[in-house]
Amino acid sequence: MPMTWRARLEQNPRLGDLSAWPSSLDPTLIPKARRKAYLRNVRVVRKVLTGEKLAKVAKDVGVSSGRVTQLMNRCLGQCHRC
Repeated sequence: MPMTWRARLEQNPRLGDLSAWPSSLDPTLIPKARRKAYLRNVRVVRKVLTGEKLAKVAKDVGVSSGRVTQLMNRCLGQCHRC
């Protein structure tokens, strides 16, 4: 069974600090048509890692709670379907 993002954070709590992650991509390098979604996804990850509830994050950024979980699994889990 793939590891979830929550399990990954339990295994390695340091990953809860975005400053411990590799440098993020310069948004200006992303085509303008995709940049807005990229920046939204970065906001999602930041909010979740600071402890905000998934439902609140989803509502704040205009996506479903399932999408928030999917993004977090892409970043931290082992989501083989993503």
